[in-house]
Amino acid sequence: MPRWLRLIRGMLGTGLAFAVGGAAIVGTIGLGFWMFGDASLFGVAGVAARSAVLSFGIGVVFSGALALLARGRSFEKLSVKAFAALGGAVGLAAWTAMGVNGAFSAWSLDTALVNLALLTGIGAGSAAATLLVARRARSALESGTESERLGEGPASTAHASQRHRDRQR
Repeated sequence: MPRWLRLIRGMLGTGLAFAVGGAAIVGTIGLGFWMFGDASLFGVAGVAARSAVLSFGIGVVFSGALALLARGRSFEKLSVKAFAALGGAVGLAAWTAMGVNGAFSAWSLDTALVNLALLTGIGAGSAAATLLVARRARSALESGTESERLGEGPASTAHASQRHRDRQR
């Protein structure tokens, strides 16, 4: 698979991961408001769905920025703090873009501050969680024999068969 297709696949996958994380965070906060009677369940679901869409965009932009800034580095060499800072910066950029496009005039000060905290928090938290999950997945694949069966096509199957024969000797 060409590098640019792998990059697009990774950007979309990261966007989906951010969407799930963003919806879960906002939905959990919204459920607290629902339990105390300040919001309807339908309203909470609507806000969680909108945040999932926005979080998807944040994840795609984050992944693109990461591809440019951390090119060629492995996940083990990247710091969680730098990942979270980049994710928070992308969340801040999304908040700024929304504000420039007219949301600042529609938001009250309280709403603007809550949205700022949510978007930067979703960006930073999702980025840090993504790095930790990627590290764990990589170490799980390296420690087990499952990785031998994950190749693409006949060339990697032949390589895995050769490694298996080498181990038996």
